[in-house]
Amino acid sequence: MLHKLESASVELIGIKNVPPESYYPLTAKDVSKTPVYDLKEIMGLLVSYVSEKKLPYKFDYDEFKASLLSDLKKDLSDPTAIDVIEAVFFPENKIPTFSIALFQAHTASEKSRKFFQVFKLLMKQDDYQIKLSTKLNFLEQRVEDYFLETLEVNNHNDQTVSYLPFLDDLFTQDIAFLSRTPTFFKENAEKFLQLYLFLYVSQLALNLHPHTFERPVSRPLYFMLNYEKASKERSKLVHNGYKTLYEHAKYIFPYLSLLETLQKVTEQEDLRLYELPEQVGDSQSAINAVDQFNKEFRLARKLPEKDFSSMSLNQSLNELMNSCYEQFKDQSTRGDVFEKYRRAFDRQICSPFTQARQGFGKILVFDQDYIVLLTNIAIADKGQIRFQELISKFEARGVYFDQKSKMALLDLFEKVGNIDRKSDSGDAVYVKSTI
Repeated sequence: MLHKLESASVELIGIKNVPPESYYPLTAKDVSKTPVYDLKEIMGLLVSYVSEKKLPYKFDYDEFKASLLSDLKKDLSDPTAIDVIEAVFFPENKIPTFSIALFQAHTASEKSRKFFQVFKLLMKQDDYQIKLSTKLNFLEQRVEDYFLETLEVNNHNDQTVSYLPFLDDLFTQDIAFLSRTPTFFKENAEKFLQLYLFLYVSQLALNLHPHTFERPVSRPLYFMLNYEKASKERSKLVHNGYKTLYEHAKYIFPYLSLLETLQKVTEQEDLRLYELPEQVGDSQSAINAVDQFNKEFRLARKLPEKDFSSMSLNQSLNELMNSCYEQFKDQSTRGDVFEKYRRAFDRQICSPFTQARQGFGKILVFDQDYIVLLTNIAIADKGQIRFQELISKFEARGVYFDQKSKMALLDLFEKVGNIDRKSDSGDAVYVKSTI
């Protein structure tokens, strides 16, 4: 690696920043408030990935519908009933998603496919037995069986790892649990994907800066329930809430673009920034190699020339990250692109989990539906767990609450009816699953 860093030329580094699509699907064009992806389509791609089945390239909806209805009509004592079946199973000229398998009927757009890469990277399929099925009535089962017969084999041997290995384990664990509760999963599939898309990108932002060269872990990010009152006295919401997240988000594009460049230069497609210290080693030759690469990088990106003589590997790596960020600091074309990435992050990823409060600005929130979903996947097969253990499981996924919000959570669970108090003192409060 050192030789490749030292010998990297301006031509090899390139004058343009490469969009970091491997780990981050947003582009500077995604500034609309309307989502550029379709969660049903992404769910279909996920089901296809897990089941290793896919729609044929030339799948014809009208042909499928006519063939299925013709087949069903043969078994009807009253042939006119087929009109009722058609109205129920094919409303609006599309296959309804009354089963998990039928999410695959949604033809995914290119944008949805790019966003699916996030979930594909998070999925550690070989580690868990995942069977995505739904309990159906007789007619529904006939429709699903007929649909499944049209699918082709979708083999894949890729071993995927996201930028956040700690979240890979949790995502796959949660998918495995939800596959055992198919009705709940089908009803909450889109919310589940929306939640994990936000968890992934928010933790990516918090781990890229200033913890660039540390192995990613869950970083504190504080939420409140959407009906709570916000106040500036709640310091954790102020210092580790939305404003902090939005500030960190500005590093996603430049840092991951640099990673794409480093992967190309070193010919290591699975390289992560936090692996650099171990990969290059802590030696004078490593420091010199990083400094030399930094010098060529600045020439490639037309930054002011600068001589480096770093005293430590940490200094040389941080100087490189400073150069990477420096190219976006002015109001040039790059600066405009940079701000568009941040706006896209706010509108496409954060919007389901933010509220604007007068006198406070934006805050991160969860509504009751997301709380119930998060609670159920955290409890999983255990049926019930202690409240403090539940909070720990929230935090492992990147969701933190201050003391006032924890009390609000207990009140909410009381209203929902899934609290079990083992003692009058309140020391042993258990939260039950609602599934």
